Amino acid sequence: MTRRSRKLVGLLLLPLLLNERHLQCRANQYQPKGQQQPPQQHNNWAVLVCTSRYWFNYRHIANTLAIYRTVKQLGIQDSHIILMLADDMPCNARNSYRGHLYHGEENHFQSYSDDVEVDYRGDEVTAAAFLRLLTGRVPPTDPFSKSLRTDAASNVLVYMSGHGGDGFLKFQDANEVSAQELGDALADMRASGRYGRVLMMVDTCQAGSLFSAVAAPGVVCVGSSSLGENSYAHRVDGELGLPTMDRFSTATVEFFKVPASAAANKASVAALLRSYKPRELNSVPAVHATAGSEQIMMAAASDYFGAKTHLQLTYDGYPISWTSQHKSAA
Repeated sequence: MTRRSRKLVGLLLLPLLLNERHLQCRANQYQPKGQQQPPQQHNNWAVLVCTSRYWFNYRHIANTLAIYRTVKQLGIQDSHIILMLADDMPCNARNSYRGHLYHGEENHFQSYSDDVEVDYRGDEVTAAAFLRLLTGRVPPTDPFSKSLRTDAASNVLVYMSGHGGDGFLKFQDANEVSAQELGDALADMRASGRYGRVLMMVDTCQAGSLFSAVAAPGVVCVGSSSLGENSYAHRVDGELGLPTMDRFSTATVEFFKVPASAAANKASVAALLRSYKPRELNSVPAVHATAGSEQIMMAAASDYFGAKTHLQLTYDGYPISWTSQHKSAA
């Protein structure tokens, strides 16, 4: 490579290097002092949304299911997960692995199996349904599993994957959620006491522009790309003929591939932000933090991607009274 070529490559890489340093500095602002950590929360919820349909958007379904697997492995139960999938890739006629959905590189990881509980599927996944879910305006005739039953002490993880642009996120090419609508929904949630803190992560093109109207306190928004940037796919699967995940979601899942105890005790949200490398993502992750977000940054990432279940052990017998009806049935 000639001197002129090396100089040209250096000039092309300079913006990514500067942006990576800016992202690291932003995350370092919230580096906790000493070993102090805020207490872990146990009232944790996850809203996981794939807004895309059609076969060529396979990776968006895989992104969402990979995050779903992660939060379940870290302790959030299905009763506290709202999963919205706009399409059914395992049953698509083009799927070479019929009935299955995979993500990963050389070693495929099964993302779709019998224990996946989908709450909204197909045409049910709309912008209106998503906003009603956040604000607690789900129709009373809907099943209990379609409602977000959070309170003022809840930690809420909101993850979305799909196609977006400057100030909007598309839902199935039919409608969209705008930055203003998202900001208004979070403000409504705050006023109604529907969350304590929110960590929102969006994997889409120009994801950072979706947070421009978010002002409700106690919210940290992380986007896979900044205004004017694209969000890129990872690697193409030769058998399927398309990518199986996006780079930002892959980096997020890889961050949690450590023992659960280490993730719970050491890996903070700020550490998660520092783990993103713009040179690997080909985009600069956008971070939008509102008032009171310092505690979110210092908290363990598993305070939003995981949960702990309280168990009370007892050796006392439980008294059971037999009625005459039970005796006759016996």
